[in-house]
Amino acid sequence: MLDWFNSRTGNILRQQISFAESDLPLIYRTERALQLICDKLQQVELKRVPRVENLLYFMQNTRKRLEPQLKSNTENAAQTTVRTLIYAPETQASSTSEAVVPPLPGLSDMKVEVRSLTENPPQASVIKQGSTVRGFIAGIACSVAVASALWWWQVYPVQQQLLQVNDTAQGAATVWMASPELKNYERRLQQLLDTSPVQPLETGMQMMRVADSRWPESLQQQQA
Repeated sequence: MLDWFNSRTGNILRQQISFAESDLPLIYRTERALQLICDKLQQVELKRVPRVENLLYFMQNTRKRLEPQLKSNTENAAQTTVRTLIYAPETQASSTSEAVVPPLPGLSDMKVEVRSLTENPPQASVIKQGSTVRGFIAGIACSVAVASALWWWQVYPVQQQLLQVNDTAQGAATVWMASPELKNYERRLQQLLDTSPVQPLETGMQMMRVADSRWPESLQQQQA
């Protein structure tokens, strides 16, 4: 690939009829890129090293040929722009006429007034601060509205379901077994004993096993 790049680029550059001084920046960049490629190829071990340095030599010779032309053109331009200054002695009349300048008629005295910027704050900064405060308040209001909607949609129905479950002895016992509490153990067990003795009996036995495993040495658990 590098051989193809070398031959292809060399043919294109050699077919160029002539280079001008305006092409020197591009020639500098091309020479720098080719120099980096040659340095990298010398650091890498290859069976066949591409002859990229030939293209580098061509660009270096082109640069050396154009630089003297650019230098000579610059020197010629500098020489043509040199002007000869001739100093003539000033007469006393001319100096006197230049020193005394009569005032122009019809012009009043000019007054300059400087006002401090701290006296009246910029209106733009006041408007920006007001819009920032309004945006902050609007953000808080939106956050409260979203939180209220989520609570009404998610939390409130669950709370109502828990209240309905706690109204029945079987549901209250199930909730107690999910989160056992010693202070409610006797009351939940008494609720089951007051209901039909078929299903609550099994639930009560489950509550007793849970309470016995969790508080085996509690006197309140044993007396219940």
